[in-house]
Amino acid sequence: MIEKWADAANLQNVILKEEGKIDRNDKRIWGLVLHDWDNNDWMEVLKPMSTLIDKFPEFAEPYHVTNIREAMEAIEDNCQYHSRVLDTKPHKKKAWKALMTAREIWNAAKKQ
Repeated sequence: MIEKWADAANLQNVILKEEGKIDRNDKRIWGLVLHDWDNNDWMEVLKPMSTLIDKFPEFAEPYHVTNIREAMEAIEDNCQYHSRVLDTKPHKKKAWKALMTAREIWNAAKKQ
């Protein structure tokens, strides 16, 4: 799963470099990542990211911690109802924030 996380971060970095921003409705991000990942995929990204933040708090801002926690809680609280919790309407904003956070944490960790 680390490859998927790295690929998603790299895609975001390319878009940011070429376009200066990432539109919240970017079809590349949603089509290649957010609509594709199921609860297990997300947790395989979010759990290590949470551990990374715990061990190296200098990689994260308080909002990063919140974004990761809220995404994990949404999955944990709703996984029995849907296999892609973060791809449901009530949780898409959490998915977006978690993915942007993943990129920022990934970039910070790569610098070390």
